[in-house]
Amino acid sequence: MPDSTLDGLLAAFTDPEPFTRETAAQAPLAPGTHVVVLDGDIVYVGETGRSLRERLRAHLRGNRGSSVLHKQVGELLDEEFGRQASTDEIAAWLGRCEIRWREAADPKALKDALLAVVAPRFSRLGSGQRGASTDPMSRFERLANGPYFSSVVAANRAYLDAVVPDAASTERDRWALSCLPGTRTDPRRLSAISMKTMETFVLHEPTEPGVGARAEGFLVVRRSVLDRHWTPAGFRAAHPALTTWRSDYVDAGPDQECLAGDVEDLIAALGDERIVLAARALTEPLLRSRTLHARGHCQPLADAVLGRREPTDWIYPVHMGDSPSGRSRDVWECFSTDAVVDWQLSAGYHRIATGDRIWAYAAEPSARLVAAGVAWDDPCRRAAEGGLEWRVAVRWDTELTRRILASERGVPVVPAGSARGVRAMSTTERDRLADALKAIRAPQPDELPEGRRRRLAEVTARQGQADFRRRLIEAYGGRCAITGCDTETALQAAHISPYDGPATNRVTNGLLLRADVHNLFDRGLIWVDEDFRVRVKAEAGHYAGWHGEKLRPPARAADHPDAAALRVHRQEVAGMC
Repeated sequence: MPDSTLDGLLAAFTDPEPFTRETAAQAPLAPGTHVVVLDGDIVYVGETGRSLRERLRAHLRGNRGSSVLHKQVGELLDEEFGRQASTDEIAAWLGRCEIRWREAADPKALKDALLAVVAPRFSRLGSGQRGASTDPMSRFERLANGPYFSSVVAANRAYLDAVVPDAASTERDRWALSCLPGTRTDPRRLSAISMKTMETFVLHEPTEPGVGARAEGFLVVRRSVLDRHWTPAGFRAAHPALTTWRSDYVDAGPDQECLAGDVEDLIAALGDERIVLAARALTEPLLRSRTLHARGHCQPLADAVLGRREPTDWIYPVHMGDSPSGRSRDVWECFSTDAVVDWQLSAGYHRIATGDRIWAYAAEPSARLVAAGVAWDDPCRRAAEGGLEWRVAVRWDTELTRRILASERGVPVVPAGSARGVRAMSTTERDRLADALKAIRAPQPDELPEGRRRRLAEVTARQGQADFRRRLIEAYGGRCAITGCDTETALQAAHISPYDGPATNRVTNGLLLRADVHNLFDRGLIWVDEDFRVRVKAEAGHYAGWHGEKLRPPARAADHPDAAALRVHRQEVAGMC
């Protein structure tokens, strides 16, 4: 394991001491390797074939041309101060760190061995100096194939959504997300969000692993902001599942506190505006400077957390009749509205996803595209006269549709007769589409008008739904909480309190329901009383058989639905006192 190797490599090093000129004066006049440690992490590995004492002194009092460490710390402080930092200011910052060294016959070989298992933020890494264990992609694959991936994505998404303004535009520059960043003191970490030189949100494996055990973690906040809203006893009463301790990250100053719990507790905490204010108060000054953890940023994990996905273009055949006033007039009316409309799917429902582009194609009489829209949610099964059927919510882009319909030549794109069912566009068809849109001066699929970009951004904000559903399926054992249905494709994640960002995607704010029951629950025709008994209104008489039945709760009491949220749903959605 990398950490045991690191322990072995550091075994003969001196004990950590403050990195000051007095400590440097104690170093030997001999070749050796040294490490600089900040908040328990190695941030620099260096070596010298001459004198350790002189090398350490150069880091503290030298110039930016003679020491990589001196130069990089100086650049960090330059940005923070808005001017060039002095040598004394750089030395003072390094004084917050600790130094360890070891005499070595081959100091470069020892340095290379250390760089094979750690990625110090201030060290220059040559090719081949990082082992496979530190490669971001291999780490991501290990996390993605493990049991905690969905909860790591959901929790990091909740944190960024609540705490970091416009996270996508500041990624890697102002904050970084590392994947499986195990340290010497905690090799079980799953992810860490870092700003400047410190970690602000960390997730790790359960303290007591076992079936159903959840990932755990902590976030760092301003203690003074918490104190404005709660007494210590008041905070414990408001968030009994969280534990707190004083943290001592250098960049955060003395006013800081760690809040720890499992991922569900942390997601719930990030739904409390007072905790969010405390977290923002700590991170706002950090986000003014570049992060020095950019080298460890895991792009695939960040893409998953930020909901990035290359959208697919889908052809959706429709029969338009001879004119808008013909037998398919309702279809035309759908294209002319910005409302979200449910469309039935005959195929493709296993692959269409939120944010995909839908292109309505009239095979008759003109064999041309007639409308463009965006899949507003993942496809789901809904109740219909003939039973359950697959449907997808589509919001049609009225401006782009207007341009397509106004074109004299039309937008053929698809060969006549080749679109008899819903299917993805081929590469050739996408190229034709781009050319056709350019010819009519319509926006390209990747150059959307502001309104549509805004709608896609709203779609992205809801993409935690898949993670939410997976966690509900796990909590409810893959069965509908009301009917007991265990056909997974028919089960949906229902929010008790309406969706309002990732913080509402917590298990206690959800019910796993069959699609048709979910629809009735959202309309208030089915609700749950204070005794967790199902209530069915007369308007949903077909479902009266479940009236009075006991809700099927999760096995874990901690996952049971929130009684307060059910009460609000009963009063505000179902209209029952």
